[in-house]
Amino acid sequence: MRWLFTVLAFLLVSCTASEGAIEKVEDARARNDGPAIWVARDDNSTLYLYGTVHLVPIDMDWQRDDLWEAFERAGSVWFEVPNDERSRKIADQLTRTKGYQSPGQRLSKDWDQFSVKTLEIASVSGDIPLPVLDTLRPWLAADLITLAAAQNAGLSADLSADEALRSRARRSSKYVRYLDRIQDQIALSADRPEAEQTENLLRLLERYNKIGPELNAIAQEWVEGDVQGLERRLAEAVTGENRERLFTARNGKWAEELTEWMEGSGTGFAAVGVGHLVGEKSLVEQLREKGLSVERYYAFQGQNVIRTIELEIDN
Repeated sequence: MRWLFTVLAFLLVSCTASEGAIEKVEDARARNDGPAIWVARDDNSTLYLYGTVHLVPIDMDWQRDDLWEAFERAGSVWFEVPNDERSRKIADQLTRTKGYQSPGQRLSKDWDQFSVKTLEIASVSGDIPLPVLDTLRPWLAADLITLAAAQNAGLSADLSADEALRSRARRSSKYVRYLDRIQDQIALSADRPEAEQTENLLRLLERYNKIGPELNAIAQEWVEGDVQGLERRLAEAVTGENRERLFTARNGKWAEELTEWMEGSGTGFAAVGVGHLVGEKSLVEQLREKGLSVERYYAFQGQNVIRTIELEIDN
């Protein structure tokens, strides 16, 4: 009797991996183990969606060749807000008009002793003079304290993916577009009720020592493409009305603009905070609701290192 068996031969042992199967698997794993990218497609348009974090460890290796290959394909590139000279001037003006207490007022006025002490600790640790902090409105104080804690933990905004992509876009003469105005982004914090701003700041000060480790954990999940981890963290950190204001509403507006662009033809690339691309009512979900095909993008699928071998066996 002659039987025909189909045998799956796994060529993952050094002595038999003549074609470098192990190396191919490692290469595929290394190239796909990076910050998450999604791709939206219709009949004649392609849009890559790249999630960024705005603060990264200065020694973190987050760049992948496949990211830059997708970026180079794009003619149009979107960022959240502009950072040109004009926008920086607008930001400086708004910071002066919306970021400081009225003359004679202090941030810590009417605070209890515990809260004042947490502000003093953040001042010393962040190397921000206490008299300076005490002149700020709560939203700006929170931003400066967070940035100082991040810097103390070895994170930088200047070396982030946002800045690297902006630099490459300028050098490559991309057609750069923006999803928000700088004044709208500042208003998200500066125009909140004073009591809400103060409560947010006090909660931040209570957990000041956790800011750096938490930002490092976010960066680590980001660089590994751990979408589920980022979703869980976001769900815990931003809820209710804050989620609607900071993410859901903005994602809806951005989805409208990007969908309108995709009615034409071409290849685009949008770099936005990764929080906009995960969780309920994310930009990814809202683009799908508009009828677009949006999937996680893995540029390198690897070669087939599992071969099917037919063996003819006689009995």
